[in-house]
Amino acid sequence: MNILVSKKAIMITVVCAAMVFAQTFAQKEQHKEEKPQNLKVLPKDISEEDLHT
Repeated sequence: MNILVSKKAIMITVVCAAMVFAQTFAQKEQHKEEKPQNLKVLPKDISEEDLHT
């Protein structure tokens, strides 16, 4: 009985870790594809780093 509970706990942990990894990867991909909009008040020579901070 104890081994069965341990296997379930390991499976739940693996599934949760996979979901966190997938979500993190999806956010990074989405951030790369976004193009800034409505930048009329910012200088035209602003760096990419300054724009995202």
